[in-house]
Amino acid sequence: MKRKVVLVGGAAIIVLAVALGLWFGLHRRPEYVSIRDKVIVDDGDTFYFENQFVSLPSGNSTNKVRLLGIDAPEEGQDWYEKAKEFFESQIGLSERTIYLKVPDEPQDQLDKWRRLLAVVYLDKACEQSLNEMLIEEGMAIIYKLPKSLEDLKIVSDCLLDAQVQAAFGRKGRWDTDQQVVIAAIRYWGSPEQVVLINRGDHVISLEGWYLIDAAPERPHKFDLETEISPPEIRPGSMVRFSTERVWNDDGDTARLYDDQGILVDTYQYKGPG
Repeated sequence: MKRKVVLVGGAAIIVLAVALGLWFGLHRRPEYVSIRDKVIVDDGDTFYFENQFVSLPSGNSTNKVRLLGIDAPEEGQDWYEKAKEFFESQIGLSERTIYLKVPDEPQDQLDKWRRLLAVVYLDKACEQSLNEMLIEEGMAIIYKLPKSLEDLKIVSDCLLDAQVQAAFGRKGRWDTDQQVVIAAIRYWGSPEQVVLINRGDHVISLEGWYLIDAAPERPHKFDLETEISPPEIRPGSMVRFSTERVWNDDGDTARLYDDQGILVDTYQYKGPG
């Protein structure tokens, strides 16, 4: 009798464990959402599923996706057509499976146009995102990422590194003759980060150089010989300095000046759109 009770009790525990495993498996948020459908590219960072809708744990659903962490040119701006063409060439217009990584928090998943904000992958391995590819080719610039995105630092660092390499390679929007450029401003998180690079063949002294946050409500001036030590950029290298709560989330402009007060470069990003 005692053995029978033990066996029955053991079986009940196993059944309960399986049931709990299934419950948690069904109710936890999957790391990736996969959708198989034909896509329609709207612009350089937005597409639509033709027939399928993405259903989220919050109860929201949408067939519109905006690539998270990047901002491509709008219609009428330089590189708009090139960015859209590159997007189409990568994602394809025939039916395929798309893998989406979305933020954890419901308020971070949809924008005001009900577009799903996602890191998008084109293969099951999910190694390099389409977001990173567009940055890497100079077809978009980095854009604020929400804190509730899993692996936030990894994704953020990948996009930042891709943009710096695009600037070095003079790809897309970075195809200019300027030797020293503002390669990136990561304006979210703490600390914020400003990256300058030297694409020329000789050392640039930063003594007397300065960078201005041109926001009219609270302009900031950074003397680079104070921010960067030693105050120089060697050929093919980058320098960076940190700021705290300087750059506005809703758009901002940075201007770089040399020791003669001549404008060297401008970096501009816009707010949610």
